[in-house]
Amino acid sequence: MRTKEAEAVLRRTTRPTDLVSVTEAAARARLNPFTVWKMIRQGKILAYGRPGALRICVADLLPEYRPQK
Repeated sequence: MRTKEAEAVLRRTTRPTDLVSVTEAAARARLNPFTVWKMIRQGKILAYGRPGALRICVADLLPEYRPQK
């Protein structure tokens, strides 16, 4: 299994505990809610729940910090 596929499988099996609504996540990440919905539809971020009550992890929206070596 490729690394990216393995990461996606791992993310699906471990559900984050800090989930917020799409609107709240967009506000915290300083994005338009429509942009967040677009990212969900494109599969760039995972959403949990059912349509009309989706929740996402804010950490999925924020860029990952990687210190330079």
